[in-house]
Amino acid sequence: MKATDKEYYEQQQGLLPVGFAWSREPDGIVNRILAGLAVVWARVHDRALALVEEADPQTARETLADWEENLGLPDECTADTATTLQERRAAVVEKYTSNGNQSLTRFYNMAQDLGYSVTIIEHRPFICGISRCGASGDILNGGHDVRFVWTVTVHGPRLTRFRCGVSAPPERLCKFTRAADLECRLRKNGYAHTLPVMNYEEM
Repeated sequence: MKATDKEYYEQQQGLLPVGFAWSREPDGIVNRILAGLAVVWARVHDRALALVEEADPQTARETLADWEENLGLPDECTADTATTLQERRAAVVEKYTSNGNQSLTRFYNMAQDLGYSVTIIEHRPFICGISRCGASGDILNGGHDVRFVWTVTVHGPRLTRFRCGVSAPPERLCKFTRAADLECRLRKNGYAHTLPVMNYEEM
């Protein structure tokens, strides 16, 4: 909870010892010193509270550039897409919390962290005697090579709306972003022998 100069001033007055030298006169030298110290202590108090928020990339604002520098951002995937404060923060959080595995769960979480809704399908070949026509949308003709293809359907562009306390001028009130950053990250983090095929749905 934030503290005011007045609260620190009153607290210091309450801690003064009793005696002739410790006058409580409003214009006295003691009270003027306490008033000056109260401004400093309140500022230190508020900066300490701000440090708690800046230590978490999800709420960082003043240290966002430092977080980006430590994580190697912007990189080739975010250089042109993460331009607003919200997008930059989302890129930092995604990279900071990424655990590095190559599971579908990780790719779904990656898309969610970057602000996209996606559906991922890993394909398998049609096998006579096992597969059935029209049974599933993940079966493709083309032999066993189709096992190395997966389709990522992006359900519309990312909408980044201007939010008070999170965004900053001169950002737009609403920004539409094609999933170029997500596509780049999927290609970088997916298995080297697989091919992600991007499929963009219209809004």
